[in-house]
Amino acid sequence: MFMGFLDGLRTPVPVVLYALFLIDDTEVRLGGSSAWFFIAYEPLERKILGMWLSWTRNQLVVERFLRELVRRFGRHPVYADGGSHYLAACKSLGLEHRV
Repeated sequence: MFMGFLDGLRTPVPVVLYALFLIDDTEVRLGGSSAWFFIAYEPLERKILGMWLSWTRNQLVVERFLRELVRRFGRHPVYADGGSHYLAACKSLGLEHRV
């Protein structure tokens, strides 16, 4: 009964395919305490794919951030600095890590 009405409301959603994740982190000061700001960027489309703020910087934090990126955008090579937390997180999730 409602299908004909709903069919008119559906519009195609453009699909953007991303090729890779560039990830970096930096230490920021919040209220006198240190925190870590993570950002993921896709250079070919020039899009920020995600941001993450954490009080710690370790493998578990990076894994959680990467898992969310993979859920939203699929599996892609991860380009990051040589930090051991990136290498360990990528290995744990089965992602290709490049420096």
